[in-house]
Amino acid sequence: IINNILLAKKYGLKTKEKDIIFESNTLLSSIYMDEKNYSEAEKMLSEAINYYEKETPKNFYSLYNLYEIRADLFSKINILPKSYADLQKSIENYKQLTDEKQMEYANLLEAKFDAKNKEEKISLLEEKNQKQLLFNILLFAFMVLLLARTYFLYRNYRIKIKLKEEIVQKQYLEQQKLKTEQEFAKLKTEHMQKELMANTLQIERKNEV
Repeated sequence: IINNILLAKKYGLKTKEKDIIFESNTLLSSIYMDEKNYSEAEKMLSEAINYYEKETPKNFYSLYNLYEIRADLFSKINILPKSYADLQKSIENYKQLTDEKQMEYANLLEAKFDAKNKEEKISLLEEKNQKQLLFNILLFAFMVLLLARTYFLYRNYRIKIKLKEEIVQKQYLEQQKLKTEQEFAKLKTEHMQKELMANTLQIERKNEV
């Protein structure tokens, strides 16, 4: 928020928009006071007062408000002589507002201030909504990526399990095939041995006859 107000103030100084300068310094001093940064708050108020004191004709309405705010600031930090002096200045400027034209200007300035304040609040709300929308989009994208990653990890896991099962099945079939071949070779060897023994017995019998 402070950065946005500083940008607005910079624009006001560049274009010499008095209302923007007044509003920017007043808002900044208010923010700094809330943060108890009284030195910066005083700096903003003094800067605005110096600016309006050099104006011709003087803007008594703005000076009346600025002196009153700075008097309140000095009172908070117990600099009572300066607080009293600013109150006197505030009263002097308020007396000048009895001029009809100055009063009209004051009302117009207050109306402009209220309008700009509302516009700023609307702008801040729109910015907040845009940030929320961006956050929601990023969150949705993150969830989609997370789901996609989970899906691919699960798919790869299933593929690995399937390949492992196929390898185990293949190894089992190869073992069964080898076992069958070994048994077949054993049976064949036994059969050949029996035939050899039978032939040997026949030869022995013939020899005996």
